[in-house]
Amino acid sequence: MENYAALFDDAEETQKCGEASTIYTLTSFFPKTPARIAAATPNAKLIYMMRNPVDRCFSMYQEIIKHYQNASKDYEIHRRFEEFIYPDRFPKRAPREKRIADFDAHYVDTPEFLTDGSDYLTQISVYLKHFDKSALKFILFEDYLENKRRYLEEVLTYIGADPTDSACIEEHERKNTSRNHFDKTSELGAIERFKAD
Repeated sequence: MENYAALFDDAEETQKCGEASTIYTLTSFFPKTPARIAAATPNAKLIYMMRNPVDRCFSMYQEIIKHYQNASKDYEIHRRFEEFIYPDRFPKRAPREKRIADFDAHYVDTPEFLTDGSDYLTQISVYLKHFDKSALKFILFEDYLENKRRYLEEVLTYIGADPTDSACIEEHERKNTSRNHFDKTSELGAIERFKAD
């Protein structure tokens, strides 16, 4: 816990601190996460962003592939989305070491690792065993995309920060890193194939 707390050492006393991870809502694989968060920060304010369940699942797949490609510098996609989801239909699919980065060793090579996070009711119910409902703010990703400023202001108000800072946050918002990654890696892959020929 001390090592984790040290990540926030540079924060000012009045600064609001937080972080984000989709893995925190894979309670079927990491069942102790909500209890550990509650023990470390009992007054935490949690923000749960949900999106179309299939889109969320495919986004998780892209993240796994992106991590593998960044770590290995192998820009081929060795296992397609459907091969993840339906392993029985694809017995000759690429092995784990051709799709999961070494630093993602805690990732489980099962379809449920992609799909369980889209079972929002199950994930939320586990958190509600450790936090009051008032400690969770729910946002639909698609609604957020349509009105970012509104939701940024709501989140800032919810965590007790100045909602007028939303413009600053919106300006610095990260772009879709997976889309940018696959655009870039398809170029790199083409260059590597050209060199090999």
